[in-house]
Amino acid sequence: MGIKIGIIAGSFKPLHAGHFNLITRASQECDAVSLFASLSDRGSVTGAKMQRIWTEHLFKVIPKNVALVLCHNPVRGVYEFLGEHDKGTSDDRFYFYSDPADINKNFSSQGLKKYVGRLYEGSQLVMVPVERVGEFNVSGTQVRKHIERRDRTAFISCLPECVDAGAIWDILVGG
Repeated sequence: MGIKIGIIAGSFKPLHAGHFNLITRASQECDAVSLFASLSDRGSVTGAKMQRIWTEHLFKVIPKNVALVLCHNPVRGVYEFLGEHDKGTSDDRFYFYSDPADINKNFSSQGLKKYVGRLYEGSQLVMVPVERVGEFNVSGTQVRKHIERRDRTAFISCLPECVDAGAIWDILVGG
């Protein structure tokens, strides 16, 4: 039997408490986690700013079994990653952690069957829908609106407690 590999893909513009909940849960339930994060720009939250935030702040707080993959299209990155495993004889299992709507949109059975059929047919792909509830009921759109409105307090309330939210605010807003 192979290992359990968690898969998380998103723009993370910026990473918020809901994202961090997914990462933490996957790291606790899997042997390894591949976290695919976008370097593309989304409004005022640029890929360059997020790369700086990942380097200066987020690498320090993500669990040790999480490997960050920075790319321009995280969903494509996941399919390429899985494609490499689909070619071989891997018996690893892959667990997709995301909001239920995003799982259905980005990783449909039809798409998985088409692009990584061996893994799909071998039941090596497992969907782990995680609802946004309670303190984790936050969206990137909501957080970016706080940035646009220059609402520092609301922005900081959406980030995980383990990060220096003020420093992240300063990078995104410019001080």
